[in-house]
Amino acid sequence: MQDIIQLLPDNIANQIAAGEVVQRPASVVKELLENALDAGAKKVILQVKDGGKTLLRVIDDGKGMSPTDARMSFERHATSKIRSAEDLFKVQTMGFRGEALASIASVAQVELKTRRPEDEMGTLISINGSLVKKQEPVQAPPGTSVSVKQLFYNIPARRKFLKSDAVELKHIIEEFKRVALANPQVFFSLYNKDNELFHLPTGPLKQRIIHLLGKKYEGSLLPVDEEVDDIQIKGWVSKPEHTRQRKTDTYLFVNDRFIKSAYLHHAVKTAYGDLIDANVHPPYVLFLTIDPARIDVNVHPTKQEIKFDDERLVYNYVRVAVRHALGQFSLSPLIDFENAERQRTLTGPAIIDEQHRTQKAGIPSFGRHSAPSTPDNWTDLYEILKSNPPHDPTTETLIPELEGQNLFDASIKHRPVLIHNRFIASSIKDGLVLIHKKNALARIFYEELMATVEQGSAATQQELFPITMTLSKEDVEVMHEIVETIRQTGFDVEHFGEDTFIIRGVPAELSELGTAPNEWIESLIEAYKNEYDQNASIKERVVKNMAISRARYHNKPLETEELTGIIDRLFACDMPKYAPDGKRCFITYQLEELENNFNR
Repeated sequence: MQDIIQLLPDNIANQIAAGEVVQRPASVVKELLENALDAGAKKVILQVKDGGKTLLRVIDDGKGMSPTDARMSFERHATSKIRSAEDLFKVQTMGFRGEALASIASVAQVELKTRRPEDEMGTLISINGSLVKKQEPVQAPPGTSVSVKQLFYNIPARRKFLKSDAVELKHIIEEFKRVALANPQVFFSLYNKDNELFHLPTGPLKQRIIHLLGKKYEGSLLPVDEEVDDIQIKGWVSKPEHTRQRKTDTYLFVNDRFIKSAYLHHAVKTAYGDLIDANVHPPYVLFLTIDPARIDVNVHPTKQEIKFDDERLVYNYVRVAVRHALGQFSLSPLIDFENAERQRTLTGPAIIDEQHRTQKAGIPSFGRHSAPSTPDNWTDLYEILKSNPPHDPTTETLIPELEGQNLFDASIKHRPVLIHNRFIASSIKDGLVLIHKKNALARIFYEELMATVEQGSAATQQELFPITMTLSKEDVEVMHEIVETIRQTGFDVEHFGEDTFIIRGVPAELSELGTAPNEWIESLIEAYKNEYDQNASIKERVVKNMAISRARYHNKPLETEELTGIIDRLFACDMPKYAPDGKRCFITYQLEELENNFNR
């Protein structure tokens, strides 16, 4: 019988490795920027075209490579960082696996130019899909330039899963920010096509934070600077009044390497205590310096997850350091940092899972608002449900078959009740309906606002004084993409040059909620950037996010008539079962089911 096990060809092995290292253009940016820093660069330029799909180029003034090193850098597991297995536990450079360039070259067209300062000539290497097309001496400045063109050109199945240019650029900028924040002593520049988005001169960390995250943080940052045992914690945290609804502008670095840790993010939030609400997140840029032997960075291909030898101790040190910074400015009670040693015996809190709930696949697109609601619409619910059956099989059991019966009985007088300002309970013919108030309002606002936008009839409430809003560079790009749709919803907003916009009016229905207009738009931008359904139109995404935000801020107490009105409007919608983000709006309980629960 013939043998069936064989070694994979190098090009296929490299493409498999690329599946771990190179998920999107931003992954390439991360690897190339880290290579530039490891080469001792003091000036790094990143050039991007078409969201990185057409071109990614990183130019640095580092020490460059010899012709032999340049060629070896594209071999798998070729690295200048590791000489023995023990070195894995004391890594202090960024890259060390030796897979990045080999993986990138297997799925793109790569051109490398490099020269050491002591050499008269540099080296040019051109590689397409792991195949070396050219290697020759060239004139080149000291340092290295790596151009990555047509990413995934030889794997169409991977390329088609890339998102729009704006979305991919957003991810590139996020990686750029992480590297630039960790290295304020290095000059960075980012060009999107021919437009320079970031020009970051060397300087202190606070200056780098403001240049990258926006001028809005200029007066809202508090310094953190603590050192206990062999752990040093430095950086900046925001004042409590500058928290955000989404976990954005939160950066944690360990030995200058960006990491993701819900555990330590929880430590920062806990430090604020009652100064902030539980559902908001404080922006921060924190650096932990710790003995490399006490951490393991070799636990994930992207090296963004690490392990500590004593996670509970690090948790408590971070919490106390942030709380001490807040206390120094009379924002919270002072804590004696030396007493943090006593926290060794405390049990750390459970790791909080802060990932957003995955949205259901296959949720149908939502139409515009239907006819004006009347109490008779309650009795027509079955026809509405019948015409829109659930698309997710896992939810079939949550909506019992009504078998032709009307959900509401006109002979019963309904008096809805609001429970904990979150749920609306009402009797129905065969039991009870429990409505999630926020989700129901989001569905109502979505369909009503979509109808308004399509009809061009949005009403605007003019502000007494125009409001100036300053955005970060990437948010300016997003704003230009969605500003026309935002105007259609009732906002009167215009560009005022560079990163500034002027807000002269807001949708009439938002003016009653008391939220600052700039917060509304910033929330829309953030939600748009993090939108799950990238295939939806700009209008659908903006309207959906505005409806969800409006529902979130709708917290006033409601009388019985208002509760009845919400039920009325919900069941007049085209899709009353789901909120725009796919979450359930209501659940029904049969009388028999309720009775059985009391007879167990």
